[in-house]
Amino acid sequence: MDYFVRTANAGKPFQDALIFDCHGHFGTEAGFHIPGAAARQFVGVLDRVGIDTVAISAFSSVMPFGNDIVAQAVSAHSERFVGYARVNANYSKDIERELSRCFDELGFRGIKLHPYCDQVSPADSRYEPAWEFAAARKIPVLIHTWNSLRYADPLVDYCVPSRLAEIAANYPDARIIVGHAGGEYDGILEAVILAKAFPNIYLDTASSRLYPDVIEMLVDAIGAERVLYGSDVPFLSPVPQVGKIVYADIGETEKRMILGLNAARLFGIDLGCRNGRDTCD
Repeated sequence: MDYFVRTANAGKPFQDALIFDCHGHFGTEAGFHIPGAAARQFVGVLDRVGIDTVAISAFSSVMPFGNDIVAQAVSAHSERFVGYARVNANYSKDIERELSRCFDELGFRGIKLHPYCDQVSPADSRYEPAWEFAAARKIPVLIHTWNSLRYADPLVDYCVPSRLAEIAANYPDARIIVGHAGGEYDGILEAVILAKAFPNIYLDTASSRLYPDVIEMLVDAIGAERVLYGSDVPFLSPVPQVGKIVYADIGETEKRMILGLNAARLFGIDLGCRNGRDTCD
């Protein structure tokens, strides 16, 4: 029985492993009630599970309002939160200036794009300033995806994983995190095809869908090195999101990579790896 299963079965937080959640949110602008969304309560949830750090983006797509809220949380809890700069393609002329502010003044570490909320395809020219910025600085970009071309309707057509093939090819220095790894099962299969074709594609595990054996499938298909733990906190509880990796039929080394080491390397952050067993070099 490995460390993660043993610790989870005992109902204890993970204290001897680095846990870095690459997919979190912050703010009160989601349009629905989220209990425990305040920073202090948020950190309390992380402590109970044993999550070291979460990369957070604003629920709000309004610039600079949402990013300012994230910056306040990062400033108050710099050891627990890393900031994504959320930009809106409908205000394309403001993107480069806002990204420069977020990275050069506020110390953010990633970019968050949400084609569904913006109702703009990721390959649309209005997103070009974000992709060019990310490629020039080799910055991680988390982008929401859901479903597949097979089942896409007009509302989600913007965010099926295959829409990212052109971007991955045109911006090989951008580190593209496919949010939810496609979400629905067909979307996951489409995301795997995308990741096999492009080495700058990473798949995050955040999803309200808990399909059997998905973690094992991702590891088998593209290797544990490009699978990242994500949870969608505080929108979703991190408990089942961590659990599907903890109880996956993969090795302890692979679990350590997915749960924290991969993201730490991707974001260029040394989070004080624990117990002499995790290394972020």
